[in-house]
Amino acid sequence: MSNSELKKIAEKKTAQIVKSELDKKAYEDVAWLKSLKKADGNEEKARVFYIDIRSNDLIDEIYLSLKEEEQKRINKELAKIQDDEEQEVKYSMRDGFKFKKSQKNNPPLTDYEKQQIKNKYLNELKDVKATYTRGNDKINNEADEDFSYYIGKCFGKYVVFNGIASKAEFWWFYFFTLLVSLLCYFLDIYLINVETGFGIFSTISGLILFFPSISVGARRLHDIGKSGWWQLLAITGIGLIPLIVWLATQTDNKLNIKYK
Repeated sequence: MSNSELKKIAEKKTAQIVKSELDKKAYEDVAWLKSLKKADGNEEKARVFYIDIRSNDLIDEIYLSLKEEEQKRINKELAKIQDDEEQEVKYSMRDGFKFKKSQKNNPPLTDYEKQQIKNKYLNELKDVKATYTRGNDKINNEADEDFSYYIGKCFGKYVVFNGIASKAEFWWFYFFTLLVSLLCYFLDIYLINVETGFGIFSTISGLILFFPSISVGARRLHDIGKSGWWQLLAITGIGLIPLIVWLATQTDNKLNIKYK
């Protein structure tokens, strides 16, 4: 089955699901909240926006699901290519083609015959593999988001208090500020002989890191649906306890929508 045919099936299934949700008013929470926000609270207008928003969310998911089913079908076909059960052929994304030796006394496939089997299915399998690669782009990108990525991101949003920040973004930057503070503390003691450890190095680093620390804290609170002003709880001392709990809380896509 070609990609265009799968896309048509995905569009049809998406339309059926969205129509059913509208008829039953069984809206998907995140899509409905986005629709209401776009329609300024007007439910009738929101239903119109819901069609586009929900359809965009669903169609890729359904399309990838269909491609997965197509891959399973192809693997089953490959397993059936045995010519009187003299040879079993398998294919996987990771290992490629594998030819299992026959348990019978029949002669095994020649290299040429193996190549013919590969060529027969390779074009279709390339489409499947390409689709899964696109579907995994997000996962691969997240894997590339390491320590240096988050530090650069926080400095890139030096005084940006709008938007949201993930738990990883906040805590990696907090770890970075802790390392810098400790380094400056020891530099002040051993190079400038400041007894308290809070000299010129600590002062400069504190001034540089103050705004990005406050801004990423505000965005992290936005990510769980809370105002960035809750950071002022740190002034009370005891308020650090709920503040740390909030900063370590997982993203809440239902509550953070108003800050996106």
